[in-house]
Amino acid sequence: MSANLFQLGGHSLTAMRILIRLRKEFNIKLDIQIFMKDLSILSITGLVATSQHDLTLPNNIDSISVSKNAEIQAQQVLSAEASTIFNLTADFPSRFLIVKVSEELHYLSIVLHHICTDGWSMGIIEKELSIAYNSDLDSQDPRLWPLSVRYRDYSMWGKTKQNTTKVEDQLQYQEKHLKGVAPLELPSDFLRPEELSCNWDEVTFDISASCIEMIQNLALKNTTSLFSVLLTAFRTTLY
Repeated sequence: MSANLFQLGGHSLTAMRILIRLRKEFNIKLDIQIFMKDLSILSITGLVATSQHDLTLPNNIDSISVSKNAEIQAQQVLSAEASTIFNLTADFPSRFLIVKVSEELHYLSIVLHHICTDGWSMGIIEKELSIAYNSDLDSQDPRLWPLSVRYRDYSMWGKTKQNTTKVEDQLQYQEKHLKGVAPLELPSDFLRPEELSCNWDEVTFDISASCIEMIQNLALKNTTSLFSVLLTAFRTTLY
């Protein structure tokens, strides 16, 4: 209970994740300098019990001010926030964090789960956020195009499609062609765990210039992309 986080093998990123999580869970103000002085369970529990509620921002937007070694701490906070895993059973699929370095410098962190956005949408979000921010600086209303179709409209369209015979025909087609197909058994030197850890690693290797030229020529000959050729080769190797 009284052991410090750093004594237990933790590091600054872990501390930042704990700080962010506490602020979100209890909607309280926690001073980062006081928090970092004693990272024991007893000390943190006392801070949570005596902290004031933060009512300045909506529940899904958090804010943190840094002062000592401000730029370094700001980057640590941003890194911790970006690498924190979503708990979709309890959290929103989006997180917003404002990190205040000084009166003139603030960082805005926007972390979105892929369940609520995609690469195409990110460009729209960035563009409209920039328009809204600059309009606010000029004390003007942002002129954004109204949405003609919302996601709820797409959802309702999908539900109506589910009730058609076309979907049932597609399901029967897939069941017919996939009947008897066994899961792919990859040749590996270890047993795959029932639950994946999501840990990963990189394996680097070199491809000769002549080999790349042959693959590119094959792609051009078949009017396809280099990715498609490599993906075909990969699937051929598996089967």
